[in-house]
Amino acid sequence: MANGLSYCFKLLNKNRHILMPVFYFILLSTIVACRPQPTYRQLPQNIQLRNGDLAFRMGNSIESAAVITADRSTTFSHVGIIVFTNDNWHIVHAVPGEAEKGAQDTMKMDTIPLFFRSDRARKCAIYRLPVPDSIAGKAAKSALDFYRRRLLFDTAFNLEDTTQMYCTELIYHAYKQVGIDVSGGRRHTIPGFPYPMVWPSDLLKSNQLELIWYLE
Repeated sequence: MANGLSYCFKLLNKNRHILMPVFYFILLSTIVACRPQPTYRQLPQNIQLRNGDLAFRMGNSIESAAVITADRSTTFSHVGIIVFTNDNWHIVHAVPGEAEKGAQDTMKMDTIPLFFRSDRARKCAIYRLPVPDSIAGKAAKSALDFYRRRLLFDTAFNLEDTTQMYCTELIYHAYKQVGIDVSGGRRHTIPGFPYPMVWPSDLLKSNQLELIWYLE
């Protein structure tokens, strides 16, 4: 028995350059297989959306953690605007780090289940501004126009530069084009950044927003 075990160990040692990659492949495959699959969250059937509704989420990314760290008052770290196009509801939003490999961080348009997918959102909500449908629809159209221009994510966080946009900047300018300041004039200033910013919490501080749906 001892001789048999000794022979096996010698054989494994001799062929370790072949066996070790196989071992690591099996280990990695096991880890990936055990990782929980993300859930694509569907809205309840009784939820009636309209163009221009605002979709908020608390994300799981490093960028979300940075927002939470810098703004302790926030409930959500990201926001997009709801639009109906191509026979389906979508969310137009500006976000870093979700582009396809090798692609630039241009503005995105995701389905609602993808936007609220469990690996991207720990907490979700949809709010509505108290404005006529026609006004909200024009804001949604502006957001869709921004998306079709393939605007890059605004890493400078310059609210006044509309050639690139971050998430709340997109919402701010979409509604600004119809004469509405969704921020109520509220701004954040962060050390190291030269420009005042509008953050999700600045939108949520409006007491006029109507909660349409919430999931935690």
